[in-house]
Amino acid sequence: MIDTGIGISPQQLDKIFQPFEQVGDTQLRIAGAGLGLAISQQIVKLMGSKINVKSQLCQGSTFWFDVTLPVIYIVAKAEITGIIGEVFTIRVG
Repeated sequence: MIDTGIGISPQQLDKIFQPFEQVGDTQLRIAGAGLGLAISQQIVKLMGSKINVKSQLCQGSTFWFDVTLPVIYIVAKAEITGIIGEVFTIRVG
């Protein structure tokens, strides 16, 4: 995920994955408990990876993770019912 927000300082990067931690200017924060990144990091950790972040103040942040997933073969009739940009819907049945 890439955002063009205010960015995160190098000193704050270590804190952003801690539960209930919100970094940055308190007047610019959006309401929340500060659990989103902590929970996401735990889920990604269960998949054998970690969330990485690259950020620059006043330029935004990039978050990413790499995960290896097993290939599962399902034999079913599928029909593509619509495509919008890079998102598409497949109906199986």
